[in-house]
Amino acid sequence: MEHLTVFFGMLGLIGFVVSLICVALVAGFLRSTHTVQYLPHDNTQAFNPEPDLLEENEKALLEKVGKKKKEKPTVIEDLDQVILDTLNSDIKF
Repeated sequence: MEHLTVFFGMLGLIGFVVSLICVALVAGFLRSTHTVQYLPHDNTQAFNPEPDLLEENEKALLEKVGKKKKEKPTVIEDLDQVILDTLNSDIKF
């Protein structure tokens, strides 16, 4: 009975340590992906960005992200055409 108690106690301890590691991983990932970019509190000249950098940042923020949209097809085929071709063919089910 003592051996079982020690064995299950060790299993419980190992499970607790593994769960703490998992929580630390999730918390670290959440923190690294959801940080807030704070503005500096100092208003000296060193913290004022150049005007062209501000313009470039605004352009990057307002542009659409991702691939360019593909051109839409001008001719749209009828989706039922394949079924109609099969019905009008020599193949009979």
